[in-house]
Amino acid sequence: MILDLAQESVQQLGQQLTAVADGDGWTGPLLGGAAAFAEAVLGVGLVLPGEAAVSSIAAATSQGHLPVLVALVTLGAVAGDHLNYGLGRLLGTRLPESRLVRRIGVRHWDRGVDLLRTRGAIALVVSRLLPVVRTLMPAVAGVARLRYRTFLVASVIGSTLWSLLWVVAGSLVTVALRAETPGAVALASLALLAVGARMWLRRRARRRAAVVVAAAPRTDIAPRPPLVDSAAA
Repeated sequence: MILDLAQESVQQLGQQLTAVADGDGWTGPLLGGAAAFAEAVLGVGLVLPGEAAVSSIAAATSQGHLPVLVALVTLGAVAGDHLNYGLGRLLGTRLPESRLVRRIGVRHWDRGVDLLRTRGAIALVVSRLLPVVRTLMPAVAGVARLRYRTFLVASVIGSTLWSLLWVVAGSLVTVALRAETPGAVALASLALLAVGARMWLRRRARRRAAVVVAAAPRTDIAPRPPLVDSAAA
């Protein structure tokens, strides 16, 4: 009974996605790139569910336009990283003491600092899978004055992997929904569960950051040791 209801629901959703995919094939990729850029911007990524947006757009994008979607989502994410990196280089050590970082969560910033110190540029790639921290890492790299070439390579690799992960997840949902079999329903459910889990982690991190900001004094912040990068530009 439950399986029959699930199959009926995913069949209806599949028909809706098909109708959207048969429309303008360029709207989805452009929206995906814009969503990836906005999600990567410092502060915005805490409230914008970028993974859910990209996966939903991928689910409604025709197969022939998926490579374009991957490219534009990657480009948008890299552009957002560059904005944060430039902000970090411009503001320097004033950025971690700013109200913006306090609202996001000082502990997330400190985690990014620790990752960059221990893992170097690899941290920029790995952090793409970590909620909240990934929007801070480019700014941390900018404050540390990480060499631009190193930052660029890490940003492109991390953004490409992130784009592929969530575009593939969304497209698998569409394939599974159109198949309309029990196995397809299970596959679609797993993909949707992954997106839901990411959104839950994002909301939990946002609530924790709000609690920390409310409890922290507004007058002063304990100083943290400065970032040092031996390969500074």
